[in-house]
Amino acid sequence: MKLNRLADLYADPGPFASAYVEVSREQEDGDRLAELQARAARDGLVAQGAPEELAQQVADRLATSTHEGGTVSRCVVASERGVLLDALTSRHHAQPTVTYDVLPDIATWLADESLLV
Repeated sequence: MKLNRLADLYADPGPFASAYVEVSREQEDGDRLAELQARAARDGLVAQGAPEELAQQVADRLATSTHEGGTVSRCVVASERGVLLDALTSRHHAQPTVTYDVLPDIATWLADESLLV
């Protein structure tokens, strides 16, 4: 894994809205399911205290098609300065991870990413 893609995360003072969810569109209703995942992530971030606009930025990115086939999970991390990380894995991620905190929550994504190397 190239760690330089994480440099922007730790150069930013935060706080961070992090979401790691499965956004596969391989099923017939895949677009609808991905949209529901994005909406749930947005709601979870707002419930944790994220500003509405920041939570919506994350949800918008999650809902955007990846144009990838098969199983796809997406990790999005944003701060008030915009989206800092948007990464895809080909791992099944049944339990969404959604966090608003002083540090980005990328542990699960890093674990999945390291399995792909």
